[in-house]
Amino acid sequence: MALPVELVGAWRRVGLVIDGVRRVDYCDVLWLQSADWFADIRTHIQPGVGPPADDPHAPFATEFSFAGTTEFTDPMLHWIHTLDSRGEAPPDENPVAWQDELLVESGSFEWQGRLVPFVEEWGHLGSDGVCGVGRDGYVRVEAAGFA
Repeated sequence: MALPVELVGAWRRVGLVIDGVRRVDYCDVLWLQSADWFADIRTHIQPGVGPPADDPHAPFATEFSFAGTTEFTDPMLHWIHTLDSRGEAPPDENPVAWQDELLVESGSFEWQGRLVPFVEEWGHLGSDGVCGVGRDGYVRVEAAGFA
């Protein structure tokens, strides 16, 4: 199914809930989405500051980036990682839903032998100048002045 036009543009993670608890976000997360291609860039807000390594919040406070193509089968978004700074990418498919002005992504991940639920809340930054291209280990996505 084609990606809904409402999902195209630049997004910033504005909220994070892990295991039912709203958490401080230690990373600035920018998601750029064209009709076919995406890029997800996660950088530390304050390097050296974050949750302890044994906290299930730790994977969300890690600096990394990934990019590739996006598929949508309502309500599931599936990001296929063509490039990933971590090397091998875990499966990346979660349902999304609108909650007022926010796009809410929910899912779970395995942490120390149990499934931990999470919610990422995404605020739309704009969709001006959206374009995306990818080929031979290269992906570039531009949206709302971000690239």
